[in-house]
Amino acid sequence: MGLRFLRHRSGRNDGGGVNDSSDCGTFSLGDVFVLFGQLGPTKTKWAWVLEKFLIKFTTGSGIEGSVSVFCCGIMCISGRGPKSMKVTYHPGVHKFALFVVCWTIGLLIAGALVTSEDAALAVPDWPLSYGTLNPPMVGGIAFEHTHRVVAAILGVWIIILTFLLWRYEERRWLRWLGFAALGGVIVQGLLGGLTVLKLLHYWLPVMHACTAQIMFAILVSIAFFTSRWWMESQPQYEDPGTPAIHSIVTWNAVLIFLQVLAGAAFRHKYLSLKPHVYGAPIVLAMVIWTAAVLRRRFPQVKEIVQARVLLHSLVGVQILLGIVALWTRIVSADDPQPLFPVVASTVVHTVVGAVLFASSILVVLVCYRLVPRNRELVFATEGEVATR
Repeated sequence: MGLRFLRHRSGRNDGGGVNDSSDCGTFSLGDVFVLFGQLGPTKTKWAWVLEKFLIKFTTGSGIEGSVSVFCCGIMCISGRGPKSMKVTYHPGVHKFALFVVCWTIGLLIAGALVTSEDAALAVPDWPLSYGTLNPPMVGGIAFEHTHRVVAAILGVWIIILTFLLWRYEERRWLRWLGFAALGGVIVQGLLGGLTVLKLLHYWLPVMHACTAQIMFAILVSIAFFTSRWWMESQPQYEDPGTPAIHSIVTWNAVLIFLQVLAGAAFRHKYLSLKPHVYGAPIVLAMVIWTAAVLRRRFPQVKEIVQARVLLHSLVGVQILLGIVALWTRIVSADDPQPLFPVVASTVVHTVVGAVLFASSILVVLVCYRLVPRNRELVFATEGEVATR
């Protein structure tokens, strides 16, 4: 094993790939110490501390750069640096996280059915349904109670996921993200209950819908963070353009979330349809621009290409679904109750919107994983992630 030092330059990176050896800093005695320390018996990931020293290696010159790297080597050999942060891939945890994501999609479908069938107040009490755990499953009661049962089971799955992360995950921040998911599902349940008890007032249904989107994105992120790909050493790519790709993909995700919020506000009759309709071409333009920037700057990075194609495909499908949903509402405006075409198109449009937002978050994570921020020094260890 060894270390790969990449000095980011303002020059163009035509291939979008990893900088070659011509971008590497000149080796000094300090580099030998760093490499020697990395060859020790304990695999460590101390980049988060050493980066502060190594940035000086890229910005300083001569004695200053050599002394900085020399200090890093002393820290590695003496054991004064951070303790071992070995990351172990747990396939069972990752698969269970994926299962929770799939279950959440089922919950999103159930929730969209409740709204589309106008069944949000079919059960007037909470947390029980008509004072029992087993109400008569007829009409809107079936939709609302099914939604509650699926949500309660999701709460159990998230408790188990949080325990698995706390028990097996070495990364403390990911363990706390699991607790954040647990707290989020509790808040989501309370918002759902208040939505019923307060008779859909005070923007509670909109907050309930948007919190569901955020929760789904958190669970998708946990599944991504527990994957082998995220844990393994990945090549690092220079971002040659302006503005930074991190800013572009982040704003892309923000605009998609605002569009989801406008859609939820319309579905729950807090806003007219205009903000959602006017927002659609804005989001489409933002996604097209984001995809174009990703294609121009990173044409040969497989993961970024896949993320770009996924994002582009989903937004295209979502625009078409929105047109279909709007058309079915127009032609069914005089119907006494929502019929199947309206319900089906609205539910699919809502769920694909959630998947689109979660995918935009994945694009953000992929870019942060593969592209260093602020053209800082890239510091990566090479080796295998342990599997348990």
